Amino acid sequence: RVGHRVVLQSELDDAMRFQALTARQVPRPFTAEERKQALDQLIDQLLIQDQIERSTYIRVSKQVVQGQMAIVRKQLGAMDDADWAALLARYGLSQQDVEERLAAQMDILRYVEGRFRPNIHIDRRSIETYYQEQFLPQLRKGSAQEVPLQAVSGKIEEILIQQRIDELMSGWLRNLRTQEEVQVQ
Repeated sequence: RVGHRVVLQSELDDAMRFQALTARQVPRPFTAEERKQALDQLIDQLLIQDQIERSTYIRVSKQVVQGQMAIVRKQLGAMDDADWAALLARYGLSQQDVEERLAAQMDILRYVEGRFRPNIHIDRRSIETYYQEQFLPQLRKGSAQEVPLQAVSGKIEEILIQQRIDELMSGWLRNLRTQEEVQVQ
């Protein structure tokens, strides 16, 4: 239970099958650890969806979801409708299941970006430190040619922003979990 919402085992199973589909994993029984991780992710998603419903956030349009669906189908190699239907059947999912999960994922990503990104500023010193302590050592490990900081500073800034978003979101989710009643039986 997440707040007043009861989460059924079938919802968890659907979420896991969708995750396996998009990760291109062969359908198989899930381990207890995988089920626990998937349940934690589902709880987080439900907590965020609850926050979305309480806000003035405008949900992603059906057209945008359809565009993402086309990208997913292409990535999974399901070029025609028969291939797609067979793939969905192999994972025990329907077209509607996939559309709903894609829409939810897109809403969550856009909501989280909108909530946290505007408040994050990465200074030049942080970019330089990452470049010296992370970026260059990784290049050297792979015997790749060094790239000047100026050429990669935008990419490094984005990495640091995403790391900060992840940190802020983790704290926010911990707080939401304490505010909402979450029970697992």
